[in-house]
Amino acid sequence: MESVIGVLEGRNESEKVEVHLTQSGSAEERLDLRLLSWGEGIGWYPQKTITLHCGEIDALQTILKRAKALIQTNNRQVSNARGELVPFPLRPKKTQALKRRALKQA
Repeated sequence: MESVIGVLEGRNESEKVEVHLTQSGSAEERLDLRLLSWGEGIGWYPQKTITLHCGEIDALQTILKRAKALIQTNNRQVSNARGELVPFPLRPKKTQALKRRALKQA
């Protein structure tokens, strides 16, 4: 028996990901991740399918948790990053004094 257990929004309105669970009461139980696209006159049709055996679900969940932690760490680093203020270089006093003298003589 196959059932849709969830749907994820795609990158745009004509794309989505469906998560299917196939149970047959044997060791052949599996989880399918299907990338679907919308076609005018066709409707939703599968573009790609990734099949995971039920024993791989725990490993996938561990990897997804690791990815989420890395994303959160990167987001914190970006939000905590501050730009460095670099002062505008000033002219040496000697150069300024020479310029003033040149202006007075002109």
